[in-house]
Amino acid sequence: MFNGHPIRWTPIRTPFADNRWATPMSTSTQFLDGLYEIFAAARPGGMSRAEPLMLARALAFSLAFSLAFSLTAAPAAARNAGVANGGISFVTLPNAEVRVFFAPTSREIALPGRTTPLFVSVPPGVYRVELTFPGTRPASRSVTVDSGHTIAVKVEDPRFDVEKLVDTHVSSAPGPRTELRNGVRSFFRGDYEASVKTLSGLANAGNETARLFTARALAGSALATGREVGPELRRARMLFGGLPGRAKQNSEGVSPRVVEILEPPAGPGTDGRPP
Repeated sequence: MFNGHPIRWTPIRTPFADNRWATPMSTSTQFLDGLYEIFAAARPGGMSRAEPLMLARALAFSLAFSLAFSLTAAPAAARNAGVANGGISFVTLPNAEVRVFFAPTSREIALPGRTTPLFVSVPPGVYRVELTFPGTRPASRSVTVDSGHTIAVKVEDPRFDVEKLVDTHVSSAPGPRTELRNGVRSFFRGDYEASVKTLSGLANAGNETARLFTARALAGSALATGREVGPELRRARMLFGGLPGRAKQNSEGVSPRVVEILEPPAGPGTDGRPP
């Protein structure tokens, strides 16, 4: 525990257009920019009995982030024709401001957004990524991006109370409580694939909460992988657009970027309904 909050180790899995997923890669802890940051991925069997205690002691003197990095091969085709770019995929929980710089300079890269989920397509090279949660100092580290590869960065603020958010969104919702909780929890953990898999059946059966969070998970996945143009986001908007206004009102804990992208652009038929 850290200031009453559990230290969460979560695997990083980054979706790509060909439906392959990254495999979590264990890394080390280090003290950086005045903050103790954890760079680690969950093991299949979970933590040992000693690990939570060691982590809690290490974090007792500072605000901590639970960070995990995973490196995997992306599709060979470049996102921009003729340029074999790589990429950085950000998912911060609940939300953080992102900045990316050319290392070791202070030259900043223009991003398509400041908050996450976010995919940044960049030429091969070394970059400094800076993440700032509300009320905290920026935390940063350098990452090396290779041509045709993507670095997946998942960051969770240990002050983030996932179960409280799950209760907020599910407590009064009709339908199978366990299934709804698991799907909503997966969304707030940044595991968008698991959220969609868990909730799709209920969403198809007309459950409004399942439909809402399936749409949010699909939107989050599209944003985290740079697939804002494609069937994933179109399906998300179709699900979201078919909901009554009262079902969309509670966006507590949901990234503003996910909320915004689900609103259809102006024009007939853009919400997935016939014009």
